[in-house]
Amino acid sequence: MVVRQRVTLTFHAGRAEMPGPYSESDAWFSEVREQGYEPSQTFELRIEALPAELAQRLGVEADSPAAVRRCIRSVNGNASSVQDTYYPMDLCQEVPELLSPHDIPQGTTRHLAEHGHVQVAYEDEVVAAMPGPAEAAILELPAGTPVLTYIRTGFTSERAVRVSVSTFAADRNRIMYTLGNGDVIAKFRATEDQ
Repeated sequence: MVVRQRVTLTFHAGRAEMPGPYSESDAWFSEVREQGYEPSQTFELRIEALPAELAQRLGVEADSPAAVRRCIRSVNGNASSVQDTYYPMDLCQEVPELLSPHDIPQGTTRHLAEHGHVQVAYEDEVVAAMPGPAEAAILELPAGTPVLTYIRTGFTSERAVRVSVSTFAADRNRIMYTLGNGDVIAKFRATEDQ
């Protein structure tokens, strides 16, 4: 029997897409390393028809084609989360790099902004559920282990441009939000540590 070290990773939902010098991937890698763990990730790309719920979030017809960029993120060599981000095909035709199965160095959010699609609002939803067979297999979940599903829809001032569905192994992750002035919270936390 192999016993794995239990790793609980904190995902700071608001930080991943904040303006700064890092891409989304760089921000995640930095955050994982700051918590003392070793990050890695793989990318895949597929084209599929949008299910009705995701099509509604994107404001397009159900069964419309979308590019799905999948990122499997691992911590210390163990899959920790699966992120599927759906982009409407008309947007992909305008920004063809979205059809690459590789990491976009500056991150897709910044890349879209460089092409005139600045995301100015996000709608988030977090749901606890039991995993499907594919999720359970990728995340190597023991029977009875739930997942946290974090759904983010990104909007420009004109439209929804993406839906990201991130599935986290609930026994290894927690999702944390900071709302308002983060500097105030950081200052308070610094005085707690003294």
